[in-house]
Amino acid sequence: MTSQQPNHPHEPPTQGTQSSPVPLSTTSAHQAGERAPALAPGTRIIVFTALLLPAAVLPLLVLRRSLTSLHRKIDALATTTGGLQHELRSTLLELSVRKEQHEQLRAVLDETRASLAALRGETQRAQVVRDRIQELVVSNRCASPYVHRLEQQGSRD
Repeated sequence: MTSQQPNHPHEPPTQGTQSSPVPLSTTSAHQAGERAPALAPGTRIIVFTALLLPAAVLPLLVLRRSLTSLHRKIDALATTTGGLQHELRSTLLELSVRKEQHEQLRAVLDETRASLAALRGETQRAQVVRDRIQELVVSNRCASPYVHRLEQQGSRD
């Protein structure tokens, strides 16, 4: 019994025995004896792309937005870092000027201390001389009446 008639309108005619064609998938439509219409290769690509493209593009857009935000933050940090570096340089320059002034003040202070020590030594020597002069004045006052008497006695002789 060879039949040239197709068992199904979309099936090619079978030759040989009357056996049913082997189903490609086990969906309910195939089990019921119906076969799904075949899609063209271009249609499959369009459907696949339509389903997969949003799933692939959405994370890309989210990542791009995050990346843009991170670039803005990096630019802000770079600006802040530049400002801080400028401030650091000016602070270091000011610090070096103050250090130099500090060294100059220290030198002036050391010189002033040395001058003060020398002045104290001179003051002590001057006090010793004043005290000696005072002693001589007192001694001269005490000796003056005797000297005056001796002068009078010497002019009588």
